Amino acid sequence: MFQRWFTIERKMEFDAFLRLVVPQGTRAAYLENEDTKALFETLMLLDHLCIKEEIVRPSGGQCLMRPRGVTDIQKM
Repeated sequence: MFQRWFTIERKMEFDAFLRLVVPQGTRAAYLENEDTKALFETLMLLDHLCIKEEIVRPSGGQCLMRPRGVTDIQKM
């Protein structure tokens, strides 16, 4: 619905499943040593790939939108 009336200028998507495995309040603890940091980075990469390849939809996000012109909407 929004894509008909607005052009998406920029979007930032959040995670797909990472929030279930590594809640945001605990993410800083994963960066304390090299082993857990590597695990966290691998999970982030896997999460990003799942969104990019449209395997899983992101659980949230933010979009910067610009209204389309009336003539653009009528062409759709």
